[in-house]
Amino acid sequence: MKKLYETIEKHQEEQTELFDKYDVFWAFNNEQFKAEKEKRGLENKDLYRWLAGSFVPKKNADKLFDEYDKLLDRQAKELKNYGDDYIRYELANHETTHTHDLTDALEILRAVGFEQEEVLKVYNEMLESE
Repeated sequence: MKKLYETIEKHQEEQTELFDKYDVFWAFNNEQFKAEKEKRGLENKDLYRWLAGSFVPKKNADKLFDEYDKLLDRQAKELKNYGDDYIRYELANHETTHTHDLTDALEILRAVGFEQEEVLKVYNEMLESE
């Protein structure tokens, strides 16, 4: 599992580098949005709202989206190689054995390339081991 955690950490660093490269920022209230926008000398019309409260300058959007898609594809292939260990990681990360809601974990795991049956098999094993 140590190698899996190292891979996940590497993926997070790669995404952060990409976001920094294209000046992506997050704002969760009007004050943060205004401060980040002013820091960059941007107007509302210069920005796209993106993922989970993030914003990207329109001039960077096409390149960012293209590189981000390629990065996610490569990262998904790497994570798929961890098989059941990665499934366990996502199920635990979303506390599925406590909530019994697999929705978010399943969405991520399907995007990586796992079938629902594979996920349910690991989930049931986790429940039995508790």
